[in-house]
Amino acid sequence: CCKTDCEHNATCYNSTHCCHPECLGGCYGPLSSDCIACKHVMYYDEKYGKRCMKKCPSNLYEFMGRRCVQEDECKNYTITDKQTDDLLTGKRSEDTRIYFKPFKNKCLQECPPGYVVDDNNPHVCKKCDAKCPKICPGMTVDHVGAAQNYRGCTRINGSLEIHIQGGSNVIKELEENLNMIEQIDGYLKIARSFPLVSLNFLKSLTTIRGEQLDKKNYALLVLDNQNLQELWDWQNRKTKLKIMNGKIFFHFNSKLCPSKIQELKKYADVADWDDRDVSPSSNGDRVACDVTNMNVTVQSLTPTVVRVKWESFHKQLYDERSLLGYVIYYREALFQNISIFEGRDACGTDAWTVRDVEVVEDSNNFIIHHITDLKPFTQYALYIRTYTTASGRQGAQSSIVYFKTEPDTPTPPVSIKARSTLHGEIVVSWKPPKHPNGNVTYYIVEGVYEEDSSYFSAQRNYCLEPIAFPEYRKSLYEDDQRHTGLYDNSTSSSADSGEEGECCACSKDQRTLGVDDDDAEFQIHFEDFLHNKVYIKNPDITRSRRHVLVQTSKEETTAKTTSDAFTVYPSVEPVDGDKYVKGSLLQFRRLVYHHTFIVVSTLRHFTEYTVEIRACQDSRPNMRTDPCSTKAITSVRTLHLPGADDIRSNSVQILTENATVYSGFVKWEEPKESNGVIIAYTLEYRRMNGENYKPKRICVTRSNYLIRNGYYLSELPPGNYSLRIRATSLAGHGNWTQHAYFHIVTVSDNMKMETALAVGIVFFIAVAIGCMYGVYRWKLSPRIPDYVDYASVNPEYMSSNLVYTPDEWEIEREKVHLLEELGQGSFGMVYKGNIIDLNGKPLTPCAAKTVNESASLRERIEFLQEASVMKAFNCHHVIKLLGVVSKGQPTLVIMELMTNGDLKTYLRSHRPDSDENPGEAPPTLKQILQMAAEIADGMAYLAAKKFVHRDLAARNCMVAEDLTVKIGDFGMTRDIYETDYYRKGGKGLLPVRWMSPESLKDGIFDSRTDVWSYGVVLWEMATLASQPYQGLSNEDVLNFVIRGGSMEKPEDCPEELDNLMRMCWDKSPKSRPTFVEIVQMLSPHVNAKFRAVSYCFCERHLTNSVDIEDVATPNTPLRSSIREEDPNDEQIYRYFPSVTQLPEDNANGDGPVNVDVEEEPTTTTDSLIGADSVAVGVNSNEGSKAISINYSDGSKGSKISTLSNGSIANGHVVYAVNKKGN
Repeated sequence: CCKTDCEHNATCYNSTHCCHPECLGGCYGPLSSDCIACKHVMYYDEKYGKRCMKKCPSNLYEFMGRRCVQEDECKNYTITDKQTDDLLTGKRSEDTRIYFKPFKNKCLQECPPGYVVDDNNPHVCKKCDAKCPKICPGMTVDHVGAAQNYRGCTRINGSLEIHIQGGSNVIKELEENLNMIEQIDGYLKIARSFPLVSLNFLKSLTTIRGEQLDKKNYALLVLDNQNLQELWDWQNRKTKLKIMNGKIFFHFNSKLCPSKIQELKKYADVADWDDRDVSPSSNGDRVACDVTNMNVTVQSLTPTVVRVKWESFHKQLYDERSLLGYVIYYREALFQNISIFEGRDACGTDAWTVRDVEVVEDSNNFIIHHITDLKPFTQYALYIRTYTTASGRQGAQSSIVYFKTEPDTPTPPVSIKARSTLHGEIVVSWKPPKHPNGNVTYYIVEGVYEEDSSYFSAQRNYCLEPIAFPEYRKSLYEDDQRHTGLYDNSTSSSADSGEEGECCACSKDQRTLGVDDDDAEFQIHFEDFLHNKVYIKNPDITRSRRHVLVQTSKEETTAKTTSDAFTVYPSVEPVDGDKYVKGSLLQFRRLVYHHTFIVVSTLRHFTEYTVEIRACQDSRPNMRTDPCSTKAITSVRTLHLPGADDIRSNSVQILTENATVYSGFVKWEEPKESNGVIIAYTLEYRRMNGENYKPKRICVTRSNYLIRNGYYLSELPPGNYSLRIRATSLAGHGNWTQHAYFHIVTVSDNMKMETALAVGIVFFIAVAIGCMYGVYRWKLSPRIPDYVDYASVNPEYMSSNLVYTPDEWEIEREKVHLLEELGQGSFGMVYKGNIIDLNGKPLTPCAAKTVNESASLRERIEFLQEASVMKAFNCHHVIKLLGVVSKGQPTLVIMELMTNGDLKTYLRSHRPDSDENPGEAPPTLKQILQMAAEIADGMAYLAAKKFVHRDLAARNCMVAEDLTVKIGDFGMTRDIYETDYYRKGGKGLLPVRWMSPESLKDGIFDSRTDVWSYGVVLWEMATLASQPYQGLSNEDVLNFVIRGGSMEKPEDCPEELDNLMRMCWDKSPKSRPTFVEIVQMLSPHVNAKFRAVSYCFCERHLTNSVDIEDVATPNTPLRSSIREEDPNDEQIYRYFPSVTQLPEDNANGDGPVNVDVEEEPTTTTDSLIGADSVAVGVNSNEGSKAISINYSDGSKGSKISTLSNGSIANGHVVYAVNKKGN
């Protein structure tokens, strides 16, 4: 996913880089030529290839809105219009070819309005002198779809008949499609059209030629239209209607009064008619045609309420009972040219709002009615008519009157955008209110800075939780097109007009759209504000903005219902003076006329400003509403000022004379005008005595700095140093200071004596207190014997086996340089370092393990003996021991450095959704199989060395810099991944999720059980280090595996990898493949380097004729049954339970048995040393409570390991242990 906010709503092609703004649907790189699809048009040239552009170059033409073509290429495009069969003749007319035309940088299929195809060249559009003529054949319109075929027609070559029985939006469709007809060559017949109430949809009709007549006499026929009430609005027609030949025919139009028909004689050139042509009885027989004019007055009371007054009509009727009531019709009218029947039909479509008013019996001759819920500052059209019985012939109707409601408080401005273009300048733009409710003449823009709170900044440790500082990209407003939109001087909210010859945006029918969308738009803006200000990753503002956010959301939430407390409104409030601090504008107020943008300069750099905008009207006498809207609020932060976070180099002071031994105190002055709040400082110092010393950086939070106005550097070896400092603010890092130099002197001999004396006294006191506490605890403890770590027949002496003797692996301490901490191991801290002059190499990277100062004697012994175990290993896929530093403290075990850490962490860091993913893809199948082969090769080597790992898992496999995987240094990861282990019944920690059924059930550990664990490692690699047996507790896993269960195939796991897992998880240990066989299975997938360094492919392994396995169970006799003449027999070792598992009956038992293991020339009983092993004798005297171990060669203890993790076949120490006091 994108970790960078991309402009123009663009996507990104990796986690930190955005696609080009013209890309749509993604990209392969940052250029416009790397787009998958283009947002606007695609342009291709031979030099640069495909590119995405916003518009075509001036010499090219946009084709189909998708790509740019040459003029000749545009003219070559044609479309064949397939014609249908003629309904009368049954013949198929010829297909029509439509040619594309290059016109104003566009390749068009049809000429735009106002243009017509040139008769001499079908590829050219020429401008019409007036209206472009369009001749259409005669046709019958019996549904809305048929009317759409006449769109744009100006002349009907034939007759036009309209027979529409019903439908939705009939009048609207007829007006849109038939309104341009000017001439009909034949006759016009309108019959049985129920929805029609007038013929105003033929507003451009001027001539009916009558070349064809209906019934041999009639050119205009209006027949059986039950709801037709008016022919044309003659008052608004510019020309008369001319009927050149034929008469008119009007019958059975029950709502069309004869007086309306008589108007034809006044407004049209028509021949005389008689009763046979126009029926006096069937026209207007269902309405009151004797209509009296009514006088109506309208008075505006409030912006949403008017009062309508008219004279009562019931006294003018012959029969007052025939008056049922009054009907008020009103609608919005942009202009005063509304017709009563415009925008209405008999099928429910009516642009007029209807209000019924009852007849009130009152002595007053006037009726008053209030109309509410009107729009402020809006012109309306209104008329009133009486509602009488069907038999009533008298009625009354007013003319259309127009009125305008009073102005009201405008709504807030919308689409507010604020952007900082320079470090001390902001540009604020907005759009006019959606509902100005009057004439908005100016805007009030106010801004106030919001100070970054040092208190809230101190709540976060920016050294442990640093900010991901954004890249300061080019300002959006540097784009010319952004400039055009930003500095738009227009304040009109109407649609933009198109270019000459192009269509304008049509105004939407509000009634069709439904309810007003103010609430929806407000919700959208509010959600956008929340996403932009709250839900951002690693924000570049501190939590001090919280009070601003609360205030902002409250202002916006209540912007529709509340306003400032205006009590008197004679004029707008005066402009206050700006507030400056140190030359920077911290508070401003501006009045903006005739524009919808403002540029504010001289602001403080990298400062948050809250900007409030109100739209205002001019004040008027007796105003009853607020002339200014509620506040529209946004916030913006100015850009950072380069160099503002720099620390003055001459303010840096380093004090070493009066400081603690081997330390120095560094003090400096803070930047005076920083970019926001300073959150941390970084100190970088380097020892100058050698080139191999790398600089060390220390992060100091500002809170820690303020404690002493500086920082103590401790544990500095004597020598010359250089130091530099930089500050970090909310805007990012400042520049480094110049290097300052200081010297740490060697401590004098007297000082050493004083220090040694003080340390000795403290040590003596600590030992005395420890002894007293031990005696106290021993006296209070119950007299139940405890176990001891080691027992001997001669307690006054320490066994030579427990003493480490330095050998050829010893490295001088001065040659090892520790650089940085890598993590905590099972014995102590692990450091990254370098070895100088190792085996002829001047500098060798390494990992140095140490033992904790609080470690017990046994842990220190095991620490060195683990190193002794590694001395016998020499395999490319097993971590190598480089040396041991046993002289002095602390003791160091130097191992091969694995740069990429353990395999589990490596796999998890390459998950696509991991925050630690550096942007790299997960390992491929080829890489997974290569790693699997490397692990199997290392395990094959250990198996050949008679070594059972017992804890093979991804956490115990290490990844080198070249991604080579090696078997880890046994026991290093248990502290780090403690949750991967399970303590069963109070015993030692067990990795149950990686253990085989026989290991969990019977305590058997051999190379076959390691193969089972290897299968679990393959599952971890296939799932990128997911936890095995997800959803099950450790206890559930133990029971599940013992009952024969195994994990399912991971999702999208290749079959070859899944098949290898199943083989490793075979219930029968003997059916599982050996590690050598696994390497052979994976050999087709390994590279040449693997074959060169692999143990399984080396000559030493290929010449080995015996593959011996170590099997140790509790029932195996304590002897070795190896016969030279039968080399295939198994070696059998006695399984010893852990010292914490000895049964009670052994506490006072018969004592240990005597065991003599004879040294064989061809085999070995030592699981660690291989061919160099010696025989071991375990002897016991009668009645003794302990055992002793004798070596046939008198070797030192460094040749055998007593590790509890993987040193002997069954993983347990072969010492018998007695309780104290026996």
